Parts: sequence; C-alpha cells; structure tokens
Amino acid sequence: MDKKILKWLLASVAAVGLASCQNNIEPVEVITPRNEIDTETLDSHKSSVLGRPIVMAMHYGWGTGNGSGVQLYRLPDYLDVVVVKETMHDLLPWMAEDLKITQEVKQTKILNSIDYRAIESVLMSDLKKAVKKQRDLLRKEWAAMAEQPTEEEQASLLLEVEAKAKETFGAKALELAKQETAEQLEAISQFGFNGVCVQLPTEFELFTKENVTALLSTVTAKCGGDNEPYLVIEAPFEEARAEIEKATWIVFNRPVLEHLLANFSNEAKAWPSNRYLPSADFTDKENEDGFKDETHFTIGNLSRMHSIQYWQAPNKAGVAYYHTEKDATTIVETMPYGTLTSLIDKHRALNK
Repeated sequence: MDKKILKWLLASVAAVGLASCQNNIEPVEVITPRNEIDTETLDSHKSSVLGRPIVMAMHYGWGTGNGSGVQLYRLPDYLDVVVVKETMHDLLPWMAEDLKITQEVKQTKILNSIDYRAIESVLMSDLKKAVKKQRDLLRKEWAAMAEQPTEEEQASLLLEVEAKAKETFGAKALELAKQETAEQLEAISQFGFNGVCVQLPTEFELFTKENVTALLSTVTAKCGGDNEPYLVIEAPFEEARAEIEKATWIVFNRPVLEHLLANFSNEAKAWPSNRYLPSADFTDKENEDGFKDETHFTIGNLSRMHSIQYWQAPNKAGVAYYHTEKDATTIVETMPYGTLTSLIDKHRALNK
C-alpha cells in the first residue's frame, strides 16, 4: 500500500480510537482529514527543524475538557514543535496514543514542560495568606496584653514571621521543583516526548538563582543541543548562562511594561549563540494593536501575531505562539485552528 495512503488511514483510525477511549472525558466529534496527508513532503519538511525557521506552539489543557483542542493530532500538519504546557507526568492511555500518532504520522516534535515560575507563583500566594494569618494572630495577642510590645518590637516580630515563612516556603518550592523535574525527565523516556521546555522564574521570590541553575544542570544532563531530547528555555538569566547555552531554542516569555519588538531584540542579542524565537499569544486581547515600535508597515497596525514573523535578528530561528488551544474553534472548511494554519502558511511563504 502507498505510504501516503497507509499513514492517512492510520491517522483516521487513530482519530476514532482516541475519541472513544478518553477516560472521564466526553466523546468528541471526530472530523477526518479532508485529504490524505502528503507524508513524503511532510517528512522532508519536518526533518530539518534545526536548519530552518520553525513554528512552535505552546499548547495548554491537553487531556482536559472537550473538543478538538484536547487532541494533539488535530493541530495543523505543518506545525513543527508543540510544547505541551501543564503536562501530566503520567499520561492516560489515549494521551499516550495521541502523542505517538502525532509524532509518527505528522512528524511533529512534542515536548513536555517544567514550570518553575508556576511553582513559585502558587506558593507565593500561599505564603502571603499564611503570613497574614500569623500576623493577625500576633496582633490579636498584643491587643489582649496589658503591656504591649513597642512599635519597633512589633515591626521586628512581624518581619520575623515573614522571614520564617519565606524560608519554609522556599524549601517547599525547591522540593516540588526537584520532584517535577525528575518526573518530567522520566516522562521523556517513558512516553517518548521529543524533549522538554523549562519556564524559569522571573521574580526569584522563593527560588534562588543558584538552586534554579542546579536544577537546570539536571535537565541539561539529559536534554539540549542539536540532538533529541531537545530543550526549550523561557526567560533565561545570566547567572545560568553555562546551562542555558545548551538549550536547543530560547523562547521569549517574560512580563513586560510595553509590548515592543525591542524586547525580543534585546533578549536575542544577549543570547547570540542560541536559536531564538519571539512570541505572541492567542489570549492577548490587544494583539491587533501590534507593537509600538513596529516599522515594517506604515499604514495601519500589523498584529503582534504577524509582526513577529517579520521581526529579524541574526539568531532568529522561527516564531512561537502561546495558548494555541484557543484557536481550536476557529473552523475553516471544516478544519480547526484556522488562524494558526494561516499563520503557518504565511511563515512558510516568508521562509522559502
């Protein structure tokens, strides 16, 4: 049987199987491909992800909810790399099959993820609640005392409460980060992910740069460079340069005061030996406003999603789009991900 027909049939059968075996998830309507997948062209295109500009998707919510955004195989054929955000380290059977089929039929590279920034954010929220509770108890005790501590003594005691809490929560953050790192690295071997994406902290409120660098060294011992498993880094910092320079790609993902193309230029310039990807987000409500320093077009605004395709740097290696699952309901000719597909087509045209 012709290779193209065989792989198309495999994808169609897998689509039905995936929809029927999702435990605890409502069955989804499966739309089979309109045409057979041209696997020969696709295989040739996908074999060169390190030698040309790529399109990377940051995809959230895999394995939860309902609809086409749940399944990886329904993402556009010519999407090069998918980072599965909020990855479960223990995949359900249908998820493992979805991963395998997407990799084999579409030759898409699928990476799982480690999110140190999310760990710190959640625990900082818990810390603030814990500190407030302890401080309120102290103030209540002082109010009932015949002779209350001086203002200076009270301030000192309140600071001590925060310092002890921060030490406790910092240790907890590091413990969780070590566990998350070990589990996601193990998942690469267990399920066949093509690598991992690591989102680094930007505030360092609980983590120190030293212990994050140590965590990264555990990751780079297994991932990175020009061979699988690949490594994506978000929000690099100078103190971990020796480890971060081992990354396969660096992707822009950090809080900004203004949406400027200069944000990409500055970070790309700081990491000249790394492949670099600017990014835009499907949840950005101001996407159509573009970047304030856009100069490619003088009439009207160029959306941020399109603008990053024209932005240039010596080490630019493609573009990344966050929350691609939000585009699953954009249907064009019965196929999902209409906007993302259009962006990929434009990217391919610009980089022939």
